[in-house]
Amino acid sequence: MNTGVVLASGVTATINTYLTGAYTAATATEPGKVIVKLLNANGVGTGEFVTVNCDVATGVFPTAVDFNLTDFKAWDTNGAEIIPRLTAGFTADIR
Repeated sequence: MNTGVVLASGVTATINTYLTGAYTAATATEPGKVIVKLLNANGVGTGEFVTVNCDVATGVFPTAVDFNLTDFKAWDTNGAEIIPRLTAGFTADIR
């Protein structure tokens, strides 16, 4: 993934944050996907934690409803999924 596409931000914009992203382009039958994996040695507080920057083709005008968040999971430092599950939300800021 290109530099600057997936960035640690908000509560994770500190040292000790490992962040990686992977992009799968849309096809005729499936939407595009961005998978984000984040690790912070100090833990991650509530609030904004990642920014995804997107470029779109000329003539395409996405709206906020064109984006969604699926399959969010959080694990503790021992690798166990946090139960009860945390909920996540997102904001699509289209400029």
